[in-house]
Amino acid sequence: MSRLRFLAPLVAHRTRRPAIALFLVTTLGVGSAPIAASAEPAGSASVLGPSVARAGTTLVESTEIPGCADQVIEADGSAAEARELCSATLVTSQGPVETASAIEIRDEAASLGWSVAETERAAAAAASGAIRSRTWVQTYWGASNWERHEGRTYWDGSRAWVASYRGKTGRHVCHTEGSWAIGWVITPVRCTKPKAAAAADAYYRFDAQILFKGSPITLGVAMHYQMSRTGAVKQWKIGG
Repeated sequence: MSRLRFLAPLVAHRTRRPAIALFLVTTLGVGSAPIAASAEPAGSASVLGPSVARAGTTLVESTEIPGCADQVIEADGSAAEARELCSATLVTSQGPVETASAIEIRDEAASLGWSVAETERAAAAAASGAIRSRTWVQTYWGASNWERHEGRTYWDGSRAWVASYRGKTGRHVCHTEGSWAIGWVITPVRCTKPKAAAAADAYYRFDAQILFKGSPITLGVAMHYQMSRTGAVKQWKIGG
C-alpha cells in the first residue's frame, strides 16, 4: 500500500529527493535493536574505549512509534495502515575519530580570553592526543517524514561535551538541510548542547502532526546521540 494514499494535505518541508532517503535505509539494512559502534581496539583505553572504532561507522535501529497505532485505529484506520504509518528507522552516520591539536586549542583559548595557565593545561592535553572528536549525522525516517540533526562531540577520557570546554567547542544543529516531509507538519521543540560530563547526550526533540482520514495524528519524538567520556556511542529514540 502506498504511503501517500492517506497523507493529506501534501505539505513539503525543505524537500530533498525522497528516493535518496529510501536507498540509504535499504542499503544500510535495518536492525531490531540499538547497535553499538563496531569493535576495533584503538588508542589508549583511558581516552578511546576498547569498543570505539577509529573509522567512520553507521548505526541503525528500527522501531514502532509508541502511541501512533492507537491513534490510527481510533481514526478508523486498518492494522496495515497503522504499520505503514507508525514504523520508524533511526540511522546515525559517524565520521572518523579526529584528534585536536595544541595550535587549535591555543587559538580558541585566545579568543575566549583564557589565562596562560588554563591555555597551557589544555594545550598539553591536546599535544598528548587526549582531546578527540567525531562528527555525526542522525536521521529519523517514519512514513514520509525524514528528519535530521547533526553535530560534533568531543571527549578526553574524563569528560564528553558539545558546549565549550578545554578550548574546544562542539556543534549541534537540528532540523538540518536534508530534512523533508510530505503531509507532516514538523515543529522543532529542543536542540541541546550538553556541557562537559561523564557522557554528552545531544538530543533533538520535535513534534510531528499529520491529518489521517480527517483526524490529526500527533507524535512527539526525541532523537538521542550520546557520547561517553571514552568515545563510546549510544543512540536511541524516545516517544513517537
